[in-house]
Amino acid sequence: MEFLKPPADAEKFVAALDEALRRQNEDYAAHRQGDAGMRPPEVVALPPKTFYRAMKEIGRFGAQNKAPRLRNDREFAEVLLRLANAGY
Repeated sequence: MEFLKPPADAEKFVAALDEALRRQNEDYAAHRQGDAGMRPPEVVALPPKTFYRAMKEIGRFGAQNKAPRLRNDREFAEVLLRLANAGY
């Protein structure tokens, strides 16, 4: 995630995000029940503009393109992490 101001308490932020996702998505809630099927979200703070750079790199930059949402692989996540680690 890119933050204008990172949360003061990262663990509290992740817990609130997890709870909001559970309320908004029944499938997510079912998979998170009892921490059995899915771990809590992992939040990585990214430098500003990392998301835009990643979209451009995968050829999906512009007004008519949508961000990748549900994926069975980590391809887009790996692009984000690589760009973040490159010092952008």
